[in-house]
Amino acid sequence: MAELLVSIVLKQLGSMTLDQFQREFTLLWNVREDAQQLSSTFTKIQAVLEDAEEMQVTNKSVKAWLQDLKDLAYDTDDLLDEWITKALVSQVRNGGGSVSFSQMKKVCQTYLTPPCFCFNPVPLRYNMGYRMKKIRERLDKIAIDKERYQLTETTATRRRIDENPKRSRTSSQVDASEIVGRDVEKKEIISKLVRESNQQLEIGPHHTIPIISIFGMGGSGKTTLAQIIYNDDKVITHFQMRIWVCVSQPFDQDKIAKAIVKAVDGNASFRDGIEWQELHQQLTNSLKGKLYLLVLDDVWTDKETDWNDLKLSFNHGSQGSRIVVTTRKESVAKMRGTTYSHPLGMLSDENCWRLLSHIALDGRTEEDCAKLEEVGKKIAKKCQGLPLSAKTIGGLLRNKKPLEQEWERVLESCMWDLPEVKQDILNGAVLLSYYDLPPHLKRCFSFCAIFPEDYKIKKDTLIKLWMAQGFLSNTSTTGKAPELIGDEYFEELAMRAFFQDFKRDDDGNNIIWCKMHDVVHEFAQFLTKDESYAVTMEINHGDGQNFNFHKARHLRLQLALDHRSTKPVPSVIYEAKKLRTLLLSSSKVEISMSDLFHCLTCLRALHLGTEDIKELPMEVGNLMHLRYLDLSDQSELKELPETICDLYNLQTLDLYQCVKLQKLPQGIRQLTQLRHLGIKKTPQLKYLPQGIGRLSSLHTLCKFIVGNNGFSGVGMGCEIEELKDLNNLQGSLHIEDLGKVANKNEASMANLKKKQHLRHLELWFGGGYYEEDDMVKESMEGVLEALEPPSYLETLRICEYIGTKLPNWMNQVLLSNLVILCLNNFQNCKQLPSSLGKLPSFKEIEISGWKEVIYMNFEFFGLNNTGGAVTCTASDDGEKKVLFPKLEKISIYDMPSLEEWNLGIQEESGETNITFMPCLHTLHLHYCSSMNALVHNSTVPPLRQLVIKNCPKLASSSLSLPQDLEELRIEEKTGDIRILESLPPINNIKSLTLNGGYVSYVRSLPKGLNNLTMLQTLEIELWGYITSLPEDLQHLTTLQKLSIDSCPNLEKRCQKEVGEEWNKISHIPNIKINGRKIQ
Repeated sequence: MAELLVSIVLKQLGSMTLDQFQREFTLLWNVREDAQQLSSTFTKIQAVLEDAEEMQVTNKSVKAWLQDLKDLAYDTDDLLDEWITKALVSQVRNGGGSVSFSQMKKVCQTYLTPPCFCFNPVPLRYNMGYRMKKIRERLDKIAIDKERYQLTETTATRRRIDENPKRSRTSSQVDASEIVGRDVEKKEIISKLVRESNQQLEIGPHHTIPIISIFGMGGSGKTTLAQIIYNDDKVITHFQMRIWVCVSQPFDQDKIAKAIVKAVDGNASFRDGIEWQELHQQLTNSLKGKLYLLVLDDVWTDKETDWNDLKLSFNHGSQGSRIVVTTRKESVAKMRGTTYSHPLGMLSDENCWRLLSHIALDGRTEEDCAKLEEVGKKIAKKCQGLPLSAKTIGGLLRNKKPLEQEWERVLESCMWDLPEVKQDILNGAVLLSYYDLPPHLKRCFSFCAIFPEDYKIKKDTLIKLWMAQGFLSNTSTTGKAPELIGDEYFEELAMRAFFQDFKRDDDGNNIIWCKMHDVVHEFAQFLTKDESYAVTMEINHGDGQNFNFHKARHLRLQLALDHRSTKPVPSVIYEAKKLRTLLLSSSKVEISMSDLFHCLTCLRALHLGTEDIKELPMEVGNLMHLRYLDLSDQSELKELPETICDLYNLQTLDLYQCVKLQKLPQGIRQLTQLRHLGIKKTPQLKYLPQGIGRLSSLHTLCKFIVGNNGFSGVGMGCEIEELKDLNNLQGSLHIEDLGKVANKNEASMANLKKKQHLRHLELWFGGGYYEEDDMVKESMEGVLEALEPPSYLETLRICEYIGTKLPNWMNQVLLSNLVILCLNNFQNCKQLPSSLGKLPSFKEIEISGWKEVIYMNFEFFGLNNTGGAVTCTASDDGEKKVLFPKLEKISIYDMPSLEEWNLGIQEESGETNITFMPCLHTLHLHYCSSMNALVHNSTVPPLRQLVIKNCPKLASSSLSLPQDLEELRIEEKTGDIRILESLPPINNIKSLTLNGGYVSYVRSLPKGLNNLTMLQTLEIELWGYITSLPEDLQHLTTLQKLSIDSCPNLEKRCQKEVGEEWNKISHIPNIKINGRKIQ
C-alpha cells in the first residue's frame, strides 16, 4: 500500500520542482529545496518498502512506521493536489478549455487565484510553503527511524511479477473448479433436503422446520458447497421457493427478516420505523404455507434468544421446508432445532492439487505441466486441504513463468511458517498471494476493505472509486484510458481469487458485480486497520461514541435508528477530517450537509445515500479534491447548486434515478475532467446546458436531449452540434427530441459515426413544433440520413420516425456488428432495407407501430417481388444464398393493419436457391388485431417458439400451426382460442401457456389439448370462471409440470386428494396453484 502512495507523491513532486514553482514561493520559503529533498528522501524510502510491507505482519513497530509514512504520503498528496488544482482552475478560467490533469501537472502555474477558493495570493503561497516545510521535517524523522529496522533494499532483479504475465478473462473455470472433492457431501445433504422431507411430521405449534448445518474453518468451502446444493436441479424442482440470506456479523434480526421478505416478494416495502411485531407478521405471511428452502450463510451467533422470534415465523412454512446454515462455529451448528450437522473436512492433497493445477496450469503445454507437477504437489500440500488456499495459490502460480525455480520460490517462502499462519490468524496462501502483487494491485485490493462482508461490489463503481483515488493514473506511459486500466486490474485480482461469486451480464461476457470471500475480506481489513472502515452505526445505542475516525481515510457508514424519530448524526463523523472516501447511507438521521462539506475537505469520493435530499448546499464547492460524487436515487432532488461547477477535478457525477431532477448547473462546461455523467432515469430533465460539448473527456453520457432551435427561437439547451467532439463516449447513448433538428446539415454536425466506442444507440424523433407535411417528412429523412451510426454498434433503436423511407446507410452492409434492431412507431414506412439480410451478426428484430403494413412477407424484408409472386433469381455460380444468416427472433407489436405472415419464396425454375433465416426459432405477435394468416413454407425453418398476444382473429382461426413448434403461449382477452383445435395429430409442443383474460362468458378451456401428446409443461392463467379441467389431461402421460394461476374456481377444485378435479391431474409430478407447490 505504502509503495503506491509514495510513487504517487514522487510523480506529483516531479511536476512541482519547476521554475514557475520556485518563482511563486522563493520570497517566502526555500520551497524548491524542500521539494527536491522530499523527492530524494521519498526515493530512498521507496527502495525498502517492499521489505517493510512483508515485515509489518510480524513486527508491530514496522507496521506503525509504515502507518506514519502513509499518513505523511497522504498529507503530501493533499498539498500537491491542492497546488495542481489551483493551476487547473487558472487554466480553465483563462479560457484554456478542456485540459487533462496530466497536462496541468506540466503547466503548474498560478497566475490567478480564483475567487471560489477565497485565498489572497500571498497568504496562499505562505501557507503552502509553510506546509511543505513541515512535511519535509516529518519525512526527515521517518527516514531516521527507518534505520532502526535494518530494512533491505529491493533491486530490479527481485521483482516478483512477470513483466508480461499470462492474462485471460475471468472465466467459469474459477467457479466450476470449486466443486472438486465434494461430491459425497453434496449427495448426502441433498438427500436430507429432498428425499427425507416426506418423512417430516405435519408442522404445528410444537414442531420446527428442520435445520441442516454445514460447519468448518474459514476457506473450507462451506458457502460454495451450499451454493452448489442450492442450484441443483433436484433442489430447484422440489422446493416451491428458495431463499438465500447472508447473516454475517453483527447479527441483525430486522435485516434478516427484511431480506427474506424481499426474496419472496421483490416488490415488498417496509414503512419507516417499522416495529418488530409488524415486520414479524410480514415475514410470517411471506413463508406461511409455502414449501421453502432457506439458506442462512455465514452465521456467527449461537445465542438462542437471537433466533427465537425468527424461528416463530420460519415454522409457518409447509411440510418439507428446510433451513441450511453455514458457519465456522460448531456451537452454532449444534443449536436447538438442528437435525443434521455436517462437519466439512479438508480436501485430500490429491484433490487440492487437482484444484490448484486446474487454475495454475490452464493453457500450459504438456511439457510444462509435467515438469511442474512434482513441485506443484508439494505446494498443494502446503494448502492443508483448504479450497480457498488452493485457488489463491493457483492464481498466483498462473501468473508466474512456467519455470521450476519460480514455483520453488513459492514453495520455500517463509510466509508459510509465520506464527500468525500456524495459528490460523492469517491464511498463508492469501498472505503470500498478496505480497506477490505489484504495488498498484496491492492498493486496489486493500481499498476494498471499505465494503462490508458479503457485499455486492459493482465492478464499474469500484473502478471509478479507484480512479478517484489516483490508483489508475499511469496513463501517460500506457496510453490507455484509466477505466481500461481499472478493468485489467480487476481481472487480475479476480484471477488471483481475491474476488469471487461473479454476476455476469446476459451475454456472460462482462462482470456486473462480485463479492470477496470472508477470509480475504478479513485480511483486507487487517491490512487497513485504522485506515478503512465499514461501519453500521445504531445511533440510539450510542454507537457513535465508540469509534475514532481521526486517522480514517476511507469510510463506508450505514447510519440507522431503531424507531421512527430522527436524531442528528454523531459529531465524530465531522471530526474525520482526513477522509478521502465517504460512502454514506442513512435512515431518519439528520445530517448537516453544510458542516459535512466544511469539515471533510480532503474527500476524493462521496456517495450521499441519505434519504430524500431536497437540495445540496453551496458548500459542496469546498471539496476541491473531489473526483467522484454519487447522488443517485435522490427522489426529491430538483437541481444542483452552481458551486458544484467549482469541483474542477470531478470525474464522475452520478444522478441516476433522480426522478425530479429538472436541470443541470449552467457552468457544467467548466468541469473539463468529467468522464462520467450519469443521468439515466431522470424523466423531468428536459434539456442539457449549453457548452456540454466542451466536456471532450466524457465516456458516459447515456442521454442527450436536443434543445430548442429555429423552430421556436427560444434557444434553451444545447443543439445537436455539441455532440461533435464527444468522441470518447462509450456504452449507450439515447438521443431525444430529434424533431427539433432543422435539417440534414445540422444533424451531420453530431458526427455519430466517429463515436466508435458506442455499442448501443437510441434515436428518438418527436419534440419538434410542426405539422406532419411532406416537407417535414423529407426534412426528417435527411436528419436520419445524417445520423449514420458507428460501425461497431451492437444495438440500434429508432422511434417515432415520420419519414417514408429509411436511410441509405441502412441499405449498405456497414453495421456488421449489429445484433439487435428495434424500429418503433414508424407511421409511414412500408418495408425494411434489403441490406439487413446480409448482416453477419444480426440476431433479433423488433417492429412495432408500422400502421401501413398489411402483409409481412419476403418483400417487406426488402427483397424482390414480380407479378405478385415472390421470386428470387439464383446466383450465377449456383451457390446457395443465405439471407439473415443468424436471425433468431422476430417481434411484431401493435400492427393493427397487418393481416398475414408469409415468408414463402419461390424460385423461377420451381426450385429455391436461397436459404432464408436458417436460425429463426422465435416469433412474437402482439396486438395485431387484423392478423388472420400464419403461412408456413419450406424455405423458412420451422418455428420452435410462438407467442400470440391479443391477436383475436389469429387466436380464433382454424389455421394450422407449425408442426415442429415446441413452445406455444397464447394470451387472448376474449378467451377465444380455437386455434388449438387445428393442431396436427402429430406435433412437438412441449410447453403450452393459455391466458384467458378473465372474461366471464368463457366457462371452459379451449379444445385440442388431447393432441398434445408430447406436452411436458402446461400453464393456465386468468380463467376466472372455468370450473373444470378437460378429461384429456388424464391421457397426457408426458406432462411433468402444471401451473394454475388466477383461476379461483379451479384452485378449490384441484386441492390435493380432496378436490373434485384432483383425479384428472394427480399423475402430474409437479403441480403449483397460485405459486404454491402442492405436489
